[in-house]
Amino acid sequence: MEKREKRTIKLTPAEYAEILEGFQLDRIALHSCRSIINLDDIDPSKLSIKVNIKGKHSHSIKEEFVEVFQSYSLVARNNKNKKSFVEIEANYRLIFTSSSQISEDFLEIYQETSLEFVVWPFFRELVHNMSSRMDIPPLTIPFVKA
Repeated sequence: MEKREKRTIKLTPAEYAEILEGFQLDRIALHSCRSIINLDDIDPSKLSIKVNIKGKHSHSIKEEFVEVFQSYSLVARNNKNKKSFVEIEANYRLIFTSSSQISEDFLEIYQETSLEFVVWPFFRELVHNMSSRMDIPPLTIPFVKA
């Protein structure tokens, strides 16, 4: 994740838990996507996969909902010459609703602790499906660990 300056959070764990109780994912959509495959002299069985999680989760608080964007990128490289074999990037748009007022403090904590658990399965599925459609063995990336 992208390093950010730490600011003082003015939300207690109890207050966070109370807001979280009424915080619901209304919808998630693939906002943008890009993929590239380079088939020049690369054997898919000799790949190393590096997943870069871009910490570009941005958000805006509206009167009725919260809009969040989360981006991921994956690069699979040839172990021998480090040449890029497959690149997949995805940007997701999420809409959350809440029964409580949402603060910047709440969103900062949520984005650092929980957002990845919501979006990551969608990116894993996208990578698997997209790579299988590229006529290569499907790429399976790991689960998110706490």
